[in-house]
Amino acid sequence: MRYPSVYSTKLSTGETIIVVTNWREHHYSEYFLTLSDIGIMPSLSETVKVRDIMEKKDLGAISDRNQHAKLLIDKIPGHGSKVLKFSIVPTISVF
Repeated sequence: MRYPSVYSTKLSTGETIIVVTNWREHHYSEYFLTLSDIGIMPSLSETVKVRDIMEKKDLGAISDRNQHAKLLIDKIPGHGSKVLKFSIVPTISVF
C-alpha cells in the first residue's frame, strides 16, 4: 500500500501550505498528519487554524499544543490532492 506524499512550504507571512497527494487509483481515507512533522509547533498561547485552499473553506482550529497533535484528513480521491493552509494565531481567553 502506497501512502500519500506530503509537501510543505512556509510563506513569508508565517503560514504553512501543505499538499497531500494520493498516488493510488483508489481513494485514501483517514490519513493522519502530525503537526510537528510539518514544522508547526504552536506555543501555549497560540491556536492553529486550518483552511482547505481548493474547497475555499475553513476546517477549524487545532488548540491541542501537544507535540504530537494530529489532523485527520478524512478522504483524498484517487490520484487527487488536498491543499491546506495552516495559520498560527493567538488564543483568545474568555474570563
